Amino acid sequence: MTSGSTEPVKNQLAPLDYADVKQYWNSAKPSPLIPYMMEGFGFSTSAGRFRFRLEPKVAERLTRNADCTGAVLDLGSGAGHWTEFFARRYSNVIAVEASHTLTRWLTVVPLTRTCVSSRTTYSLSARKARFLSSSLAAC
Repeated sequence: MTSGSTEPVKNQLAPLDYADVKQYWNSAKPSPLIPYMMEGFGFSTSAGRFRFRLEPKVAERLTRNADCTGAVLDLGSGAGHWTEFFARRYSNVIAVEASHTLTRWLTVVPLTRTCVSSRTTYSLSARKARFLSSSLAAC
């Protein structure tokens, strides 16, 4: 498109390449930017740190009156930032993550069960989580 042209700009988003996403997570190293897939994409470390400072305050407000004896299901738990946050507040936390590399980091979070799954569809009922993936049966 040339300067002054009235042609519409077409959406040029490429289809998601799951092999690239898998490679990113499997080669991930500890970083405050990892949970947001910001590492290596030109985002500043300070942007990731800002989110880490702000989001717990928001989550605290949203969960302030929640039943602490209930269970929390952390889907796409990544390196466990939110898993740890929930484990400090709730009696039962289940972390579900597709990357084997990232689930190794989750072993340091106490009171947590970790499930490795590449399935991205889950059905949640009002009182209990039902998994639609046979790979989660061990949870």
